[in-house]
Amino acid sequence: MRKTNIFFSQSSSSLITFVLSCILYFVAYYVSSASSNFARYLDEEVYISCGLEYVGGVAPIQCNFEHPPFAKYLIGFLSLFGVGRHAFLLLGVFTGFLIYLFARVYGYSLPGFIAGLLLVFDTIYFNTHRFLLLDPIAVFMAVSALYLYACGRLGLSAVFMGLAVASKFSSAPVLLGVLALLVFERRWREAVRYLLIALAVYLSTYVADLRLGWSTIIVHHIEMYRYMSWRHGFSPAIAVIGFMKLLARVEVWRQLGSINLIVSIVGSSVVPISNVFLPERGLYIDVFVGGGSVLWYLLFPALLYNTYKVLMGSNSSKFLYTVVLMSWLSLLNIVAGPLDWYYINVLPYLYLNLCLALQGLSGRRFRFVAIVLALIQASVFLATVFNLIPFKVVFIR
Repeated sequence: MRKTNIFFSQSSSSLITFVLSCILYFVAYYVSSASSNFARYLDEEVYISCGLEYVGGVAPIQCNFEHPPFAKYLIGFLSLFGVGRHAFLLLGVFTGFLIYLFARVYGYSLPGFIAGLLLVFDTIYFNTHRFLLLDPIAVFMAVSALYLYACGRLGLSAVFMGLAVASKFSSAPVLLGVLALLVFERRWREAVRYLLIALAVYLSTYVADLRLGWSTIIVHHIEMYRYMSWRHGFSPAIAVIGFMKLLARVEVWRQLGSINLIVSIVGSSVVPISNVFLPERGLYIDVFVGGGSVLWYLLFPALLYNTYKVLMGSNSSKFLYTVVLMSWLSLLNIVAGPLDWYYINVLPYLYLNLCLALQGLSGRRFRFVAIVLALIQASVFLATVFNLIPFKVVFIR
């Protein structure tokens, strides 16, 4: 594969746009922080706490063993210097810029530029970058790896891919996608080398576990597998809810009851005394108004349209089938349920799909279509940030 200079110069208008996006992100962050309109994600408290413990020398298996450690190490360092939230906001904008760079390598500058902007001003994507979660780091590393793959820098791409998977397993579908692309092109040795480099980088993030014994890394992964199989075991109902949120921007839950557990603390042990099941009945329907984007209604139809083009071989380019492949594989994340941060793993590729589909359908008029898309996204974003429309509305029956 021909190598592309990863530091090639960009048009000034693109750079200025993303710099202005950074400024707007910071303004939106401070405005939204004073409002209760956006959802709050308490998971960050665990990641900040464990990240700081990791930095202090605690082995990953001893704190939040459920997820790989790299993102928590990074969160710990950023929190130590008090720059975590600002760094995550910049990370969100730069991931959008990487989408533009990725598309530009293949000659799709305008669709990539618009897709990057649509991603950055998606309110669920923005909201996940207000908190120190694992997924924003994983997505940034995975998109970086994909961009470096497109540039022909396979070794460096594998390093970033290893860090992506070492941040959260939600990036594994992108790794599978890159390996599939290499295999489709019959580049067997490069595929094996890519996998080995990514694996080596991934395992290197567990070095601190070795202080507890050589078998600790194995035990850690066994415990992670047990947790994942319990917490994220496949459920058709949960998978349907996950896809429903993407297709219709609606979540539906039924509350069956709650358990009151009474325990006693004896020394360092927690002893259960009694538990009472309190039956409840209720149907909870979350309708997203400002959450995500009204453009979500177009994302899956655009993916189906581009998939059809790829399967029929009608004017499909390598870039198109790469984006289509990454989209389908990344959708595996929302099979686990409708948690907001799951969606940011697939949104970069779905927005690229949308822009490519609309460019194919509109032809030379795509510039006008692009302006309309950007205005719609910016309007919903600003209206949600300034509390003019709700993030979501909850109905209880």
